Amino acid sequence: PPNVSLRRAEEDEEEEGWEYADLGDQKIAIHTALLDGKASAINILYCFALELKEHFFSYVDGVVQLVAPLVCFFFHEGVRSTSAMALPALFKSAVEYVKKYPSETNSVYLLKIFGFISV
Repeated sequence: PPNVSLRRAEEDEEEEGWEYADLGDQKIAIHTALLDGKASAINILYCFALELKEHFFSYVDGVVQLVAPLVCFFFHEGVRSTSAMALPALFKSAVEYVKKYPSETNSVYLLKIFGFISV
């Protein structure tokens, strides 16, 4: 099911695990229980990166692609904050790998993964 949906404002039926806000003649419904689960999953990935350090490197690219856009996720503070918390741990994991196994290829790959960061 989607995380967010629009419903008619006159619909009185509200489901558990959803939060509702009136928006004129419509009602926006946010599946908060599902989003809590998403925040928990991101937190687990953060813990993996933090604990496994350079051994998590092979997963960093995929996790960054999933987590980076969620830093701006409008509908859930937990998703935003855990995503923002995970990125430095992922970066550190990648840097530790490149330090342990230095090569030009690894350095270029590191820049590719985190190229969205601007100073």
